[in-house]
Amino acid sequence: MVRNMHQGLVSSASPDDKLFINILRLTEAQPADVAVTLLHCAPSCDRAAAIMWRTIASSEMAVEKVLPPLLCVMEDWPLHRTSTSDRDDMEILALAATLVMWEILRLPWCPEPFTKSFPRIFLALLFQVFFSTEQVSEEADNFWRERRKDHRLPASINSLQCRL
Repeated sequence: MVRNMHQGLVSSASPDDKLFINILRLTEAQPADVAVTLLHCAPSCDRAAAIMWRTIASSEMAVEKVLPPLLCVMEDWPLHRTSTSDRDDMEILALAATLVMWEILRLPWCPEPFTKSFPRIFLALLFQVFFSTEQVSEEADNFWRERRKDHRLPASINSLQCRL
């Protein structure tokens, strides 16, 4: 269902309110599934995925439920260095979760669960940056380079570590 919503947003110029409500309902019912599926189907956090993540961030209850799975992806990827069951590289998913955090933190408001969880979010970002810079695979480096311009990110993962 998340993939269908994403595809609908990709092909639609302007989403309707019903879609936003459905995203929130689904996120509140199945937060981990929504987070991981959205990371899988749009790791680059394209326009459609950014809309979905901003919609999730607009609901305190939804963002509170989806934050733990996002943090888990960021924190746990070094333990699963191979790939997920459907062949997605966990390193790329961790970078995708980092992009989601970036998108949410760039909002004009800060969702309350982010404020409450800031120490853990900050540590997860540091953890992600540290492990990403230790042994950056060519695939992760290419992923970062491609996202850099779209999301106004530092030139390399290593420069992100310096900024933090």
